[in-house]
Amino acid sequence: MTTADDSSITPTMALTAEPVAPNERLQVLDILRGFAILGMVLVHFAQFNPNRMSGGAIGAAINEVLKELVRGKAHAIFAILFGVGFAIQLRRADARGEDGRWRFGRRLLGVALFGMLTAALAGFSDIIRYAESGVWLLVVRRWSTRSLLVALLASAMLYEVWSAAVGGYQWATMGAERANEVYQSPPPPASGALRALDTEWAAADKGTNFLRLARVQLAWTVRSYRESFWGDWQRSRGDSGRILGSLMDTTLLTLLIGFLALRLGIFDRPEEHRRLLVAVMLVGATWWAVYQLKMVPTLWPAAWAIPSVRVAVAVQSGFGLFRPRFLGLAVAYVAGITLLVSTSRAWERRLSALFGAAGRMALTNYLLQFVAVDIVFGNYAFGAKAVTPQIGLAAALVVFGLLVLFSRWWLTRFRFGPAEWLLRSLTYAQVQPVHRPTARAI
Repeated sequence: MTTADDSSITPTMALTAEPVAPNERLQVLDILRGFAILGMVLVHFAQFNPNRMSGGAIGAAINEVLKELVRGKAHAIFAILFGVGFAIQLRRADARGEDGRWRFGRRLLGVALFGMLTAALAGFSDIIRYAESGVWLLVVRRWSTRSLLVALLASAMLYEVWSAAVGGYQWATMGAERANEVYQSPPPPASGALRALDTEWAAADKGTNFLRLARVQLAWTVRSYRESFWGDWQRSRGDSGRILGSLMDTTLLTLLIGFLALRLGIFDRPEEHRRLLVAVMLVGATWWAVYQLKMVPTLWPAAWAIPSVRVAVAVQSGFGLFRPRFLGLAVAYVAGITLLVSTSRAWERRLSALFGAAGRMALTNYLLQFVAVDIVFGNYAFGAKAVTPQIGLAAALVVFGLLVLFSRWWLTRFRFGPAEWLLRSLTYAQVQPVHRPTARAI
């Protein structure tokens, strides 16, 4: 996630750590962040709604549209923009003649801490993955564009290649039948401590004590993190652990997409890349549609003749080139919005008015939308249990509208959103000025 000061790489930017002037910002990044916030609000209001299966055919249609067109895509857009933000920071550090590694390391730490906060608020720890996978950006930050393209391809394929290698080893040492049994077997039971936390979480979720629920959700996240550190590489439902997972997780792929897009100048000079944006938009939408129409199994039918199911799955997926489907649509959204912004100043102004302010305070609004969802559905607050998907959709749009109004109000008085200010202060290891000079004088 980029903060308010990270959205410009214009030639006139100052060689200091000061926030860039409004006319130096890359408005398309604010628009994309705001668009992602809208997607998160829509999805979370549907996901947390205990009555989400009601509403008849219309309710079912709303759920299906959100599932296929929004869920997962907003998080992917956030991750892409995190990669963009790192590339911008590197560009500014180079302009100042600085290394920037320690600064970005502190930023990753701050992102991880906010991830723990969202885990306590809502049991979601998605952005902790940004911090984990973001470490690898420090490794590739000086690589050439060609090397980054190779890294992007490798990141897309790495998990399935690794899985095929493990499957081949199991096949060779156990025989196909036994290897398939192990691969398809259920994962081992969680530890007694984690099962106890599961039980306590279920009880706290039905109760009315928010502090108890927050404590249990945070404790569960920490315990789950520790127990999944090495992963369960033998089974299909296991994972590769936190260390290898940060290298093979799709989060790194999305970070690299954003990093490379900024390197190519797509966001600061979109009008020069319209053909590329159209191509990316079409390829991304096609990538998603191939899975949506269940066309992939017909591409390599011979793969299922391989005795090892694990190897067959990897081959059938094109060694990961067609996974995950949500990323294709997320990339298409980013390319489409960027293309639209590049067509005219009028479109930039329209989209900026709708999404820009919310996008400048993306991290703050990311936290606030969880607070809003909790207030509506949490038993310690309103505890709404009769909200249909139709009402939930309307409520989500109202909440997003309120976030936009709040963001506009706040940014007329302060330089950053509250969360952005905290993250920036940690990044620079110094308390940052937050008041706008005009607001301070009043």
